[in-house]
Amino acid sequence: MAVTGPRRPLSSRTFIVPLFLTSLLWADRQSDVRGTVNQVANALAAGSASDAISAFDKSCRDYDTVRQYFQGLADSFDVTNQIEIADEQDTDTETVLKVDWDLTITDRTSDSTEHRQGEITVKLKAIDGKWKIIAFAPFDIFNPAIRNGGKH
Repeated sequence: MAVTGPRRPLSSRTFIVPLFLTSLLWADRQSDVRGTVNQVANALAAGSASDAISAFDKSCRDYDTVRQYFQGLADSFDVTNQIEIADEQDTDTETVLKVDWDLTITDRTSDSTEHRQGEITVKLKAIDGKWKIIAFAPFDIFNPAIRNGGKH
């Protein structure tokens, strides 16, 4: 036997709280996801390859290559970045960003400067409560071995 009580009509206030909480969670997610990408850019500018790669999950395809590129940049170049999120697609468990990435690298030994740019697809997933990069491509603009002549 089911126990029932008087039914109350749903008011508009019934939906305001869940919608408000949902929008707060989405804003936190968006901030956290973008913060993870900013962490990479800021760490590269600070010359810290370890801080840049810490935003990546080790399961990320080409993790070791990206780590080596970041280390090569940190070892030999001064880096400035400018990033702009061009697109964001969210699912329940992942976020995919299209990032317009402008990278300027200055060789510390020759003082030569090179400007590179590219659209990077960054896929992120919440792992152990933190947003981690699980895919990052193409990443050739971060290759320290490419010199003026590589197409960016």
